Amino acid sequence: MNNLYLSCKSLIISKNYDLEDMNKKLDMYLKKNKITKIQYDELKNML
Repeated sequence: MNNLYLSCKSLIISKNYDLEDMNKKLDMYLKKNKITKIQYDELKNML
């Protein structure tokens, strides 16, 4: 697992994020191959 994924997951769990901003970031991270599709799906489902 990469650090970006873990950071996003921690942030989502803490509920200390803006929904629209997080959605945009996750889309960008997936597009730039910073996270996997599986990680993306998991994080999106947590939102």
